[in-house]
Amino acid sequence: MPSLNYFLFGVASVIAILVVSKLSIGSTRPEVDVEAKRGAHRAEVRAKLRADEDAKLTATEWVNKGADTARIPLGDAIKLTAKELSQKAPKASAVKVDAPMPMPAGDAPAMPSSPGGARTTQFPKISASSAQQAH
Repeated sequence: MPSLNYFLFGVASVIAILVVSKLSIGSTRPEVDVEAKRGAHRAEVRAKLRADEDAKLTATEWVNKGADTARIPLGDAIKLTAKELSQKAPKASAVKVDAPMPMPAGDAPAMPSSPGGARTTQFPKISASSAQQAH
């Protein structure tokens, strides 16, 4: 009967190992989907960042009062700049610009759709006798 005892002990051992492994695997499984949780966190952070950026773009506040630096909405800044520039008299620019290089003279007409009257590419004329020799 010792072989029957060994057999029953082996079956009981296998069953015990299966039960313990099933319990350990089941206890490590997460209750919440990790990717869904991460995605929700990213969406929450993105919404907070956008709200902060929108608040900065629409708020009027001092950035550095000692240096007279303020933050104002873009629409207000455009209006103030346009008002300031309309009160100034126009004057000549202080930017120095070199004269453009002259266009080379040639018998090809300027291309009508090209800016600045660019010249077309000129190819040498081939006579009929040299064209026949090439064939």
